[in-house]
Amino acid sequence: MNISVSNLCFPGLMTHTMRHLPNNVGVEIFCEIGSDYYWDNLLPLLLRGREVPLSVHGPFQRLDLADSEKDFAPMLEAYIRAFKLCRKYGAKDCVCHPYDGGRPADDTPERLEAAKQCSLERILVLNEIAKQYGVTLLVENMPEKNGMLGQKAFIELFAPHNELNFLIDTGHAKLLDWDMDYAFRTLGDRIKAYHVHDNFGDADSHMIVGTGKFDWDGFFKGFVEYTPNAAIVCEYNTGYSMDEVMRSIEWIHERIAAAE
Repeated sequence: MNISVSNLCFPGLMTHTMRHLPNNVGVEIFCEIGSDYYWDNLLPLLLRGREVPLSVHGPFQRLDLADSEKDFAPMLEAYIRAFKLCRKYGAKDCVCHPYDGGRPADDTPERLEAAKQCSLERILVLNEIAKQYGVTLLVENMPEKNGMLGQKAFIELFAPHNELNFLIDTGHAKLLDWDMDYAFRTLGDRIKAYHVHDNFGDADSHMIVGTGKFDWDGFFKGFVEYTPNAAIVCEYNTGYSMDEVMRSIEWIHERIAAAE
């Protein structure tokens, strides 16, 4: 089983401390926060002796795949940079947000539908290009209650395209009241990874697993039954210590063992 830690928990000058993670724990990076020079100097340090492949979170800040009025070319360029980074450092997956979180408050049903279709069309293009670099693009569920992509809309939009694969974020699922059993049954082993974190259903808090209100019993039961080979990425907010993160990973191992 591959368990990794996102550098969301150890941002900026703290990212280098992730070299102290045990070698059987992987690393996921937000690639857009650093230049090629930055990653070329840091990643060899973080990955030295590591037994779990690197995972890369694709660019997403102010990058809205659902906005047809924004030129796709620079978005494509940003993703190709991410794919090249994946290939260079052996990352198999690249996470993709289907839209920028800041959707207009006055979106009409027609505009929302057009945005969904724009996102889908661009993701299908990115998915084909990712394959050229030996990378699996993973479409992530989003947290915003803006009418854009709740569970039903997300699955209806993307699931019919069998070439697409997914990363399910548990915190986002909690915020939008996802039925995880339905997600497991409909997406199955096309779920290649999870961002795991917790909240109380009120904010995208990125708390350590087991400290909020997410249904972890149901999650681990479905994980074991439907996606036992999926990667797990602990995507916690900054402020947690390395010891706290490692204790949460031990808790995950124990819960999976209990569900088997």
